[in-house]
Amino acid sequence: MVRSSQMKLAFLLRPAYYHHRLTIVILLVLFALYFPIRSLMQQKDREPLPYYTRRTSCPVSHDEDDVDIVIYIPSCIPWTQRRRQVLRKMRSELQGAHLYFIFGTRQGKSLEQEVDGLQAARTEASFEEIDSPVRYLFTECRDYGDEFDNPNGTSATTCKVYEALRYIAHAYADRPPRFVWRGADDSYLDLGVFRQHVMPGLQTCRLFLGGLRFPLPNTHEDLSLFDRQPNLYALYGLKKFGKYMQGMGFCMSWDVARFIGSSSIPPRQTWCEDVMVGQWLLFYDVDFVDIQSATPNVRMWENAWDINDIKQHPDALALVAHKMTTGQWLALARRPAGDISASYLLVQ
Repeated sequence: MVRSSQMKLAFLLRPAYYHHRLTIVILLVLFALYFPIRSLMQQKDREPLPYYTRRTSCPVSHDEDDVDIVIYIPSCIPWTQRRRQVLRKMRSELQGAHLYFIFGTRQGKSLEQEVDGLQAARTEASFEEIDSPVRYLFTECRDYGDEFDNPNGTSATTCKVYEALRYIAHAYADRPPRFVWRGADDSYLDLGVFRQHVMPGLQTCRLFLGGLRFPLPNTHEDLSLFDRQPNLYALYGLKKFGKYMQGMGFCMSWDVARFIGSSSIPPRQTWCEDVMVGQWLLFYDVDFVDIQSATPNVRMWENAWDINDIKQHPDALALVAHKMTTGQWLALARRPAGDISASYLLVQ
């Protein structure tokens, strides 16, 4: 009995380092649990949010003889460096659609100078238009890139998108198309897929369609203003930009394109065009429609070169293929007329 009492007393009076060892064990357990718990919390943030997905139903008067689709492609590079591969493919597929290629004419810090060789570019463009359904617009915009954190700046493609919408809103006011597409010079827009599998089920007004990017908590830090672009934060008072359609291409119904293009007050053009167009429409009664919610078997591939991703959806149709490889462009050129399969994307 005495020995038992002594053992209990020794346990209670054990050296302090035993307590330290217990503390260390507890800390190690907590440290081991931290990362799984953190991962679960982040996974929760990545779950789809119940974002607004209403569809508006309203008829639009449209003569069957009118052009039903107008496409414009804002080039971020000058005329002399223009990408021709998208034109070579799409010009043979327009059939009831009009296509405009948009270029800049200004350079210098304050756009005070004309770009070099502008007159020669205009002349060459006028000759190309003679035997081509493609039209070229030279706008009061600059070429190359996006101005970062400049509240008085303008980005090359943002300016060209706005100027294209201005032109289209006025040029087609009397005989409007149903839809206005923003294409890209490094993307292929398959009009066959659009007409056969997407267009029949689309609403014809208040539509903004594309690959929706919806910012989630603790993610998409590239859209942050407060931390990354403080001057734009001071301008807008927004910590982060809101939802938008990715820049590989997006579609507007006529009324939305006309609304932007005919307004007497221009929208701000301070950063990347895809983000900014989303912000132009964010607080108006326009439906942001993600392509996969509209037509689940149709994809807009942001990175068409990623064949592994494409192989995971072998039966999907490709409405837009962005950042295609040279091999994919060549395979697309060999695709038989009328074929709308996406097999060309599986070529290395």
